[in-house]
Amino acid sequence: VTYRDALTKLRYAAAERSRTGTPFFLVTGIKRPHLNWRTPAAFEALYPAESVALPAQRTLDRSIWPGAYSIFPMSAPGGNASGDFVTSPYISGSDEQLRELRRHYYAAVSWADHAMGKVLGELDALG
Repeated sequence: VTYRDALTKLRYAAAERSRTGTPFFLVTGIKRPHLNWRTPAAFEALYPAESVALPAQRTLDRSIWPGAYSIFPMSAPGGNASGDFVTSPYISGSDEQLRELRRHYYAAVSWADHAMGKVLGELDALG
């Protein structure tokens, strides 16, 4: 279900509320910024690689359960399954890899924010 589907359902529920007076409840989930990071190019363009800072800590702290970190080749940005992305929480990627991962994550956060903003804006518009 996309945010566009949520908008359609919201409009339908608001019309039913107007017709019957019955309140409605709509649940919508925004998957992004979770993997897979597939976002519109406009959101990727917001974060040129050279503008993305490197993380202060380049690997997962060994006291943290390794399952807290997961990036698999099939989930890498752009569907890159060539093994070009770090798949271990304890091995640091190159500067380029880390910037690229962060860049895609930031774009996914912006996309999620945009999608939720559309749903909330429509809710406001419908009263």
